[in-house]
Amino acid sequence: RIVDSSAPLRKARSVKTDFEVENIRRAAAMLDEAFIDIPTQLREGLCEFELSARIEYVMRMLGHQGLARVRRFNLEMFYGAVAFGDTSAYPHSFDGPVGVRGLYPAVQAMGGDKALVPGEPIMVDVVGGHGGYLADGSRAYSLGEPSRKVQETHAFLLDLNGWLEEQIKPGNIPSEIYA
Repeated sequence: RIVDSSAPLRKARSVKTDFEVENIRRAAAMLDEAFIDIPTQLREGLCEFELSARIEYVMRMLGHQGLARVRRFNLEMFYGAVAFGDTSAYPHSFDGPVGVRGLYPAVQAMGGDKALVPGEPIMVDVVGGHGGYLADGSRAYSLGEPSRKVQETHAFLLDLNGWLEEQIKPGNIPSEIYA
């Protein structure tokens, strides 16, 4: 008899072993290094793909696995998204929160050829990957002072994130937090 064993496997895998935790920590450390490096790279005229290449370089030198496989049909993604200004709202093939145009319509990966303008928000949403384990991280940057609207939106999102951090504790049910 053929049965679907996905649910019991997911339940068993929901509690990570020390080995798994170490791989996730190594993936997260890649993000830390990349996020610290980003402000040193920002300059007027920098293109999204140039910053993307720098992020990839930093994380590859730390052992990033390249592709990020996730539990979703037909989805393998690259490192994530780098978007300047309104590019972050551009619809693309991945159903994540940050849009990206990429260099070509057929491959909407990481960043496109849009050049950085002072005051424009910079959105970086990438994953570190080590040994098949991922750590996801997002950061917002700006070269110069962002608009008042961007600052107010950012403050709201920080408040929301603080609330989420309070909710995500052992024993709390993610679907209930989401609702």
